[in-house]
Parts: sequence; C-alpha cells; structure tokens
Amino acid sequence: MSSLICAKCKKEIKPLFAYVVVRAEIVLREPAQRPAVFTCIEQSENYAQKLIMHDVCWIELLREHGMKLHDMNEVYKKYKERIDKDGLG
Repeated sequence: MSSLICAKCKKEIKPLFAYVVVRAEIVLREPAQRPAVFTCIEQSENYAQKLIMHDVCWIELLREHGMKLHDMNEVYKKYKERIDKDGLG
C-alpha cells in the first residue's frame, strides 16, 4: 500500500491512524433543469479530486474557515459531571 500524505500538513498519515477524505459533491439548485455539469473529461477529473488529511488537520482546517465546533474540553467536563452525579464512574 502506498503512503498517504496529508493535504494540510504534508506529513505522512501513519498506518492505523484515522484520516479524513474530503470529496466534492455537485449540487444542482434546480435539479429539474439538468444543466451540463462537465463539458469535458478534464473538468470531470478536476471535480473528482479529493483531499486526504489527518483527523486533527481536518478539525484545524474547519476552525480556520470559521466553522462552529464543539469545545471537546467542555464536552468532557459535562460528561464527567454527569457520570459523577449519576455514580457511573
């Protein structure tokens, strides 16, 4: 198997590590009109490209683009409080 390189940090994605594959999805606003999406094979190939990234690089990229994400430290605190309160720990 060939090595995978992260599109963000450019480092190898080691075997057994999680990674993310991001692909384009063509969405037609007016599906009934069925416009010609690709005018040639090269254009089709451009849209068929994908990004492969480490899971943490994906989250970092989302943050850089202003996506609202859960603060996992806060999530951990809430779960821990719930476990402690319910006596499940």
